[in-house]
Amino acid sequence: MTISTVYAPTEYSVTGGNATTFTFIWEVLAETDVIITLDGVVVSPGLYEIQLNGSAPIYAGGTVVFTTPPFGEVLTIYRSTDRLQQVL
Repeated sequence: MTISTVYAPTEYSVTGGNATTFTFIWEVLAETDVIITLDGVVVSPGLYEIQLNGSAPIYAGGTVVFTTPPFGEVLTIYRSTDRLQQVL
C-alpha cells in the first residue's frame, strides 16, 4: 500500500502561548515521522507527546500535546518519511 506524497504541513499561530493541543490530518506510519518546529527551529521531543489516530500500519493523523504551551510566532507540524516504501 502506498501513502500519498501530497500533503500540506499544518501551521498554527502560537503568539498567545495558551494552547497545548494541536492536530494534524495527514497519514503517517509512526510517531517518528512527525516533526515539530517553532519559528523554524526543531522542537525537542521531550517537550511534547504525539497521539496518533487509528491503527498500524497507517495512522490517520493525530494530535501533538505540549507539556507547557509553546510561545512563538508559528508552530509547524510536518511529515518526514523514508523515501523507500515498506513491505508489510
